[in-house]
Order: sequence, then C-alpha cells, then structure tokens
Amino acid sequence: MRSSFIAAIFSITIAIIAATYAAHLKQFNIAVTSTQNKMERIVSNRPLIDDLTKIFIDYKEPEYKPLFDRIKELESDSITINIYDISSKLNPNFIDFTIFKTPTLKSKLIDGITWQTLNSFREEVGFTTDTSIYNDFLRDKEELFTLHNMPNINNASDNMLKLFYTTFTRNKNKAEDFKYLLVQNRKQKKVYDDKSYRSMLTGFNKEIPNYVTIIPTWNVNFTPESLIRTVLSKKYNNKHIQDYMEKITSILNLRIDREITDKMLQNILKLRKEEKTVLTYLGTKTTFWQIDISDSKNNLKTTIIMGWYKESYRLVSLTTELL
Repeated sequence: MRSSFIAAIFSITIAIIAATYAAHLKQFNIAVTSTQNKMERIVSNRPLIDDLTKIFIDYKEPEYKPLFDRIKELESDSITINIYDISSKLNPNFIDFTIFKTPTLKSKLIDGITWQTLNSFREEVGFTTDTSIYNDFLRDKEELFTLHNMPNINNASDNMLKLFYTTFTRNKNKAEDFKYLLVQNRKQKKVYDDKSYRSMLTGFNKEIPNYVTIIPTWNVNFTPESLIRTVLSKKYNNKHIQDYMEKITSILNLRIDREITDKMLQNILKLRKEEKTVLTYLGTKTTFWQIDISDSKNNLKTTIIMGWYKESYRLVSLTTELL
C-alpha cells in the first residue's frame, strides 16, 4: 500500500515536470528509479533487523556465547553478521582521569601531557559527542576511548557525575549534595552495592540508577589489555594486589579460547576487601554492542547499536549505507 502510494506521487510529479520540462524528464526518471531501488533494497533487510534486535531485547543470560550462537543462525550465503563490544573502554565523558597516573596509561599520553591536562581540558569543554577532540592528547585513542558505556557510580569522575546530575535534573544544589556523598564514600574506601546505592539516593532523582549504575564498566572478555594491566597493577591502600602479574596473565590467556564468567573472574582475582574497587571496572557484562550486517546481494551494510537500559538491551541507533 505504502509503495503504491509513493509510486503514485512519483507519477504525478513526473507528469507535471514532463509538461513543463520535457527535456529533463528522462534524467529525472532515472533518478526516481534509482531512489526507489535503494529504498527497496534497504527495506528488504527489515525483517532480519527486527529479528536481530528482538534477540537482544529478549536476552537475559549472563554469558554472551549463547547470544552469539543465536545471531549467527541468522546468517546466510549473502548475509554476514559481526558483533563487537564497544563499551569496554574508557569513556572520556566520565572516566576519572587520575587513572592516567598509572605507568601503562601514562605511556599513552603524548609528551608534555598529564592527567591534569586531560582533566582541565574536560572541565573547559564538558561532555562531548566526538572523541577526536582528544587527538592532541594521547596515542591509541581509538583503542582506548568509547562514548558508549555507562558510568559506574564507584569509579566515575565525581565532578562529571555532578555535571551529569545538574544537566539531568537542572538542580545544582542537589547535584552538589550528590557529589558530596560520593566523595565521602570514596574517602572511606567503600564500594556501593545495589542496596547501599539506592539508600544513598534517598531524596535524589530516582531515575539516576538507569544511567549511572553499579554494573562493572568493562567486560573482561573484551577489555583492551592495557586497561586490564592498569587496574590490576595499581596499588590499593598502598599495596599491590597479591600475584597481580600472574592474575593478568591468567585472564589474558584464558579469554583466548573461552568466555570468562563472573564466577571464574572472582576465582582468578581473589581480592581483599580494600581491592574491591577492581570489580567496579572489571566484570563480565557488555552494556553496548555494535552489530554490523553485510548484505552482499543488495550491497548494503547496516550498523546497529544496542544499549543496556532498565534491565534489558534497547535499540540505540540504526544506520544503513549502500556499498
């Protein structure tokens, strides 16, 4: 019905142009036909896209391998699907830049740049939708930075969380109180769990946990090696994690041919109480996935981003380009 309506509109338009600009009719017809063909090719993948997004929305299991297996079943001779974790990196909008004091990440900074430089620059520009503004500050930006992850209440920058609260609620006084509680909790070396976080939010906006969570920031199965080394080689209460080099090696070797589950990660790390901050960074959940669908028959590439929100994945964006 819709396609016949569009065709009718095209026909009327062509008739009008034919009456007044007969010399240009042929060229216009070619353009219209080309547009119709492109639309038909794009729409032809819609059922596949719907099936794929539904798999994500319905997905509840903690491990990702069953998810991959189900999605791979949608492939065909002409359809290839690739899935990427895009959340297990540093989000420059929220990360506490003091993490760049560690030797591993400090080596990524361009000569003359310090974590204070990054901090001052962010205070000037605020939130960004373009990581290229950090091009002059560090090497391997593409490896390290993402704009697609959820800030963790325990490790994100207190100043940026305050800015987020202000932007979200337009209540500067509450935002200041919010930051104060965060700072006090961190001084006491405490880590918010679900119960203590929701208790802390008494009197604050109840929607905040949907955006600032207690979910570990990165999925250890996909986190860049430099970030794993960073959080496990840090000192906590002036002490290194016991056997931290062996633990780093175990994680990197184990994830090559199998999925590290939450229980496996706990068994590898065996952290002391004062080291629990590590688990606010390293977990086994991906909060943002990118799915690329390549359609060789129609010469199409579709990119889907699914994000975690309110206990399920939701469609964040969908783009299609002709190859």
